[in-house]
Amino acid sequence: MKHYTDAEWRAFKQGEPDAPTVAAMEDHLVRCQDCMTRFLNLIDEAEIARAGRFIPSDFSDRTMKALQKLQVRKEPSASRRGKKRRLFAYYAAASIVTLFLVSQGFFQAVAQATAKIPAVDFSIRAEARKSLLFNWPDTLTEKSGFLMDRVFSSNSIKTEEVGR
Repeated sequence: MKHYTDAEWRAFKQGEPDAPTVAAMEDHLVRCQDCMTRFLNLIDEAEIARAGRFIPSDFSDRTMKALQKLQVRKEPSASRRGKKRRLFAYYAAASIVTLFLVSQGFFQAVAQATAKIPAVDFSIRAEARKSLLFNWPDTLTEKSGFLMDRVFSSNSIKTEEVGR
């Protein structure tokens, strides 16, 4: 982004640049806070006093009264409207996919395939779970004993040598 110098802003204030340059500088003032500050600092007291002659003395009072008379309409925020639109789009997409799957017979095929799956005897699983729950100390002892036997059988140091 090109920033303008104080000299260029003084020329702008006096109306010296051509129309395309003025338009570009005005656009830049809207977007660039630094240049806006620089431009506003170039305005002196005499210019402020001159501008004060154009504004009526009761301008602030009339403006505030006019604002108080206006009724504020509550409009849904853009984010809420967007959220509702997105939600509607999701529902529409889900219904389209569902209708497509129904028309192709997908759900009937799934129902037929699940009917062919043999029933599982859950009592066997419950027994296995019960034995694991109550017999874990015995299982741990057996497995650790087996592990210790393997370690000692592969150990090259004899127990007799350790005792000396």
